[in-house]
Amino acid sequence: MRAAICLVLLAFLTFAQSPTSAQLFNEALAAQQRGELDSAIRGYERLLSVNPALLPARINLAQALLQTGHIDEAVANFRIALRADPGSFQSALLLGNALFSAGKYGEASALLQPLERSHADDLDLAFILGEALIRQGKQADGLKRVVRVASSRNDADAWMLAGLTQLKLNDYASARDSLETALRINPAEPGAYTLSGMAKLASGDEEGAKAAYRKAIELDGNDFDANLRLGTLLYRQGDPEAAEPFLTHALQINPSSIPARYEMAQLETNAHRDDAAAKDLETIIRIVPNMLQAHIRLAAVYYRMHRPEDGKRERQIVDDLLAHPKAQAQDPSLALDISAVSEQAPSR
Repeated sequence: MRAAICLVLLAFLTFAQSPTSAQLFNEALAAQQRGELDSAIRGYERLLSVNPALLPARINLAQALLQTGHIDEAVANFRIALRADPGSFQSALLLGNALFSAGKYGEASALLQPLERSHADDLDLAFILGEALIRQGKQADGLKRVVRVASSRNDADAWMLAGLTQLKLNDYASARDSLETALRINPAEPGAYTLSGMAKLASGDEEGAKAAYRKAIELDGNDFDANLRLGTLLYRQGDPEAAEPFLTHALQINPSSIPARYEMAQLETNAHRDDAAAKDLETIIRIVPNMLQAHIRLAAVYYRMHRPEDGKRERQIVDDLLAHPKAQAQDPSLALDISAVSEQAPSR
């Protein structure tokens, strides 16, 4: 879950340069401010080809590259800027943010953590470092920083990240509090309702969870997690007719989802829609060949379809997997598993 930090440095040329350099910089800067990022990139690159030492141009170029998804190029340019001015806190912060965007969480935290002592009050530093630590699996360390940012800024996205992290730490009461705070700040964020539903379900409040998932879907009908989790919950409460539209839509949103397809296969199996169940289970097994529960269900469906040879083959696979537990793939029933949540959030 990413609550994007906007760290754009748009510094004007205030040092002595040729009129041509100043004009090129200001034209590129104006394009960047208008959102014409490709034009800005070309302008900065042209300027830096003549004078590669212009740090404001280098940093602005890197930020424009980051905004346009050229993350590796952005990281390379931020590195150049930091090497040119090793004491620059802002260059280090921008590089740390770009490293996070590149998925280099360990590098980001290694770069930023030494800066905490001298910049203890900087909330951008705290957030980027906290999020990087969370992504490294150091949830407790990262969470402390994210909660401080959320409290100081009254920031809904930061509270959402805190809530998700608390869910993964099995601290359901704190997760509910964090997500309720996020919703008080921004009641129009569907992702917060989805996470709130997960926290409520984890603490035993099934009706509260259903209401939260429904609100998420009301705000965003294509919220995959909300559709999958609401459909799964309804099905497990014994209401397959109510569950099926949500599971169907979850598969339309993400046809490659093994949990969604497995939940649908269970529903189809119990409804004796054997052709559809077999097709879904066969799809799952093609993707994840060692999924024990899928083979067990498919064997039963084949026998019921009067396909004994296929059923016997599946039973043999089941026996082999039971004899070698370490070879088994993860249980596909992930719809209620906290670790299965999509780590997405709106960018600011």
